[in-house]
Amino acid sequence: MDTENHYPIGTSLSIKLFTATEFFEAEASVIYCQPELGMGLMFRETKPYYLMVLRKWLLAAMIGKKGSPG
Repeated sequence: MDTENHYPIGTSLSIKLFTATEFFEAEASVIYCQPELGMGLMFRETKPYYLMVLRKWLLAAMIGKKGSPG
């Protein structure tokens, strides 16, 4: 995740991601922080419905990447 201000490693966060038609939410922890690159998050305590949304988004991203030249 890229933000202006990074959180320390181990910080617990509530994450909410939105598209025009769906959203995903989960509890997460910061597992790494790299200046200029952002933070790595580990999702935890994610409800099954939101796991399905996340899988759908990841599949769409994979299909889009395979279809692009390059």
